[in-house]
Parts: sequence; C-alpha cells; structure tokens
Amino acid sequence: MSPPRSAAKRRVDKATKSLTGTKCLIENTDGHNQVQYVHCLPPTTNSSILDFLEYHWNLDRGTLNVDSRENVIRLSPKFQYLFENKLMFLLPEPHIINLYYEAATARLTPAQRRASFPERTYQYRLIAHPYMKRVPIHRQRDSSIENDDSALVFTDFAFHSYPYDRFPVIVSHVHPRYVIYNAGQKISRNCRTYLEEFPSLALDILGVKDTYEAWTSAPKYNDPFLETKMAPQDVDIDSDSNATRKRRARTKPQKQNPQTANRPSKRTTKDQPRGTKHYNWNITGSSHPPVKSDKMRGSEV
Repeated sequence: MSPPRSAAKRRVDKATKSLTGTKCLIENTDGHNQVQYVHCLPPTTNSSILDFLEYHWNLDRGTLNVDSRENVIRLSPKFQYLFENKLMFLLPEPHIINLYYEAATARLTPAQRRASFPERTYQYRLIAHPYMKRVPIHRQRDSSIENDDSALVFTDFAFHSYPYDRFPVIVSHVHPRYVIYNAGQKISRNCRTYLEEFPSLALDILGVKDTYEAWTSAPKYNDPFLETKMAPQDVDIDSDSNATRKRRARTKPQKQNPQTANRPSKRTTKDQPRGTKHYNWNITGSSHPPVKSDKMRGSEV
C-alpha cells in the first residue's frame, strides 16, 4: 500500500506534536525506530466507494482526500502489517459510534453532524482478531528519557497480551469517521468472531458494522448529488497545505462520445460493488448546484 506524501506526513507530525510526537501509536516507541505512516481509509479504495463516502459525508464529489492528516496514523512495521492485514483496529467511544450510527441511518443534517464533533482529539480502544493471541505488545511507558536508548531498562516497557483488555486508552488526532470505515470493513468480514470474542462490546461492534454498510451503499437514484460534476483534480481539501494536491483513488475521466455518454462504461460497471445498480455519476447539463462540503472538521484538515 502506497504511503502518504511528504507534505501529508508533515501535517500528521504537526497534529500529533502534543500527543504522541513521532511515536508508534501502539508501542509508543519513537520515530527513529522506523515508524510508518498508515492510512485508515486506504488510497486504493474502490472509486465507487469513495463516491458513496463523499455522498454520505456531505462532501463535494471528488474532494475526499485520503492523505488528510486525520486519515493517517503512525505504526511500527510490525503493527503496520497487522493493521493493514485486517487483524487489528481502533474502536471509537460508544457515544461517537451512536452519533454516527444515527446520522447514517436517520440522515441527520450536516449542521447536526458538525455540532456533534467539536473535538480535535479522540479516544479509542484497541481491538484485535484472535489470530493475534501469540502477539505480545511491549509498550514503552511515558518517560522523561525520550531519546536516550542506553538508559532504557525492562521496567520502561509494559507487557500486554491478547485480548489486550488492560491496554491503555489510545488518544489520537485521527478522525472517527475514517476509523469507523476501517473498523467496519474488518468487522464485516469477521463479525461473528468479534462478537464471540468481545460480547460486552456487541452493541458497539454492530453499530460500527451497520454504519460502515450504510456508508458504502449507493445513494438514492434521484438524489441531486448524482448530477454533480467531479471537482477539479487539483483541489486540496487540507486547509493547512497549499503545496499538496488532494489524493483521490480515481482513474482519470475519459472523453465520451455524446451519443454514448449515458451508457454505462465497462470501467464504471466493473467498479460498482456487487449487488448495486449502475448510475451515471457524470450527467452533463445539470441544473442542480453541487452539494456543499461538510466542513465537520477536524475531519479533512
């Protein structure tokens, strides 16, 4: 999976300066130990799914930036592998899961959603697949000796074993909607397993799963969003960066013959998730204005 661009990494470093610095989110080890920058919403995500997310998140079409600083966390290579291979995820607090579940199922207004998330940092719980039963976590305790490895002793590390129920609460800048997408995708593949392993978290697990499935479903056929054009390809949704173009996992639009413009192309038909209808996302001559972006930030900065 391709890493974030250099400017995106700098934005992550800026956002986490007062939190974890340049440390791994799980092991709490410093950045010189080959910490990697990892996406929650992968840049390889199917283009149709990105369309659906923009619709449900009230963003202009084509403006979802996967290199947003609030979509990127830092992990050591070991935990990057486990995270990207769907063996672990972060679980938001119950009240945040409930708010997003209600928004996804009851279609709350953008103003209601923005009012729900004034924070710039969020708390998460580490959840792991039972395949990680033989994977210990050695987390470095907070210490005033940050960069002197020669002074480290074994008591500077806390040992955690599966199911990591004593693992500390993770405080991060990463936004809940990216986390819910990531967790929901993993839960959907192994829902029964997670419900059996974590019965006390059943409501939260199901809430994340249902929200993810709502977000990745096609919008209503007659919604004005379907008639909006793609945003310009050089728009940067990160307000604190003027140097990095937005990164959208979408192939360049191809020129179409006006006589065949409304026909489903092989590419768009192939990109549609199984079980969904084909929609023409680039209808020309629309009289509808573009859907206004939900600034709901911290989400895209």
